[in-house]
Amino acid sequence: MSNPPSNAMKAATGSLKDFAGQLVSYRRGDASAGLTAVHSRRDYELTDGVGGVEMFSSDDWLLAAADLVLDGSQVTPDEGDRIRQTIGQIVYIFEVMGRPGWPHFNFCDTAGVRLRIHTRLIGQEAA
Repeated sequence: MSNPPSNAMKAATGSLKDFAGQLVSYRRGDASAGLTAVHSRRDYELTDGVGGVEMFSSDDWLLAAADLVLDGSQVTPDEGDRIRQTIGQIVYIFEVMGRPGWPHFNFCDTAGVRLRIHTRLIGQEAA
C-alpha cells in the first residue's frame, strides 16, 4: 500500500539531493561509502534549565537514510564516524558528534526517509 507522506518525502529528498547535493565520503573505521549529501551549518542554543545558555554551531548533513550503506548494510550514524568533503584541492574532515543532551543525528520525518547528521569540522588535508 502506498504511503503518500513517505512518497512525498522521498520525492523532496531526491529533489534536494539533485539541486544542492555534494558527493562526500562517509567513513566508519575501514568501511566507507560515497554518497550525495546536502551540507548546512546551523546555530543551536541549549538552555541548562537554570538560566544558562550555550550557543554552538553544527555542520549538518542531510541525506537519504537508504543511501547510508556500509559493507552492504544500511546503517544509522555512529558518533565518531567521519564525513570527508573535497572542495578544490582541500579535503575537509567532519566528525559525527552530538552535544550533551542532544543526539548526533535525527530523522527529518516520521517515515525515516531522510537523516540530519550533526558533525563538527575537525581538520583538513590536501586532496
